[in-house]
Amino acid sequence: DKSVGMWRKAGRDWSEAAPLTDEAEASTESSSTAEVPLEPPPNAGELPIPPLEMRQMVGPTDIAAFDNPSGAPVFADLPEAAYASVFDFGCGCGRLARQMIQQTTPPRRYIGVDLHPAMIRWCQEHLTPQAPAFEFLHHDVAHPSRNPGKDKPRTRPLPAADRSSSLVIAHSVFTHLVEADAEYYLTEIARILAPEGIFASTWFLFDKRLFPML
Repeated sequence: DKSVGMWRKAGRDWSEAAPLTDEAEASTESSSTAEVPLEPPPNAGELPIPPLEMRQMVGPTDIAAFDNPSGAPVFADLPEAAYASVFDFGCGCGRLARQMIQQTTPPRRYIGVDLHPAMIRWCQEHLTPQAPAFEFLHHDVAHPSRNPGKDKPRTRPLPAADRSSSLVIAHSVFTHLVEADAEYYLTEIARILAPEGIFASTWFLFDKRLFPML
């Protein structure tokens, strides 16, 4: 079993499919149960850090995993043009968004969506005021614990115009979707991705023969 990070450029084959490091794999799909010291509140003008309970839900709890003090691009291998219009599918409590806000050249436009309403609300209240180009929207689809509701749909269109996103990110999203939902959202991503856009995603791959029950 191995998590795999992939880049896809619109209209082209996979340009890179490199296994994540053990450290990255652990932070991608697992949450830490270790005790984490309480962090002090941010000083005036500093970007707040999401609360511990939210960080535990998305995986890494270390504050350093949400920080980008160097101002370097979050994805060092991507061209600067890729950051023109970013769509973050499954943005959680804003880990990548916070790092991108700190980039020396932040995205000109960023849309982050997630099904967890409290995380989106936190981002709207704490990140958008300091980075108005960063918009966070609740993706109101059914989830038994994070967004319950018997009348909610399993899927819904992504809130972005056709061919509008130079970079679409799906970090630890497709690892949680059933096949039909994954196919739906791959179609949606193809719709919103610009002609020369890039799709950055993580996947959990395994040999079906070894896990016939899945």
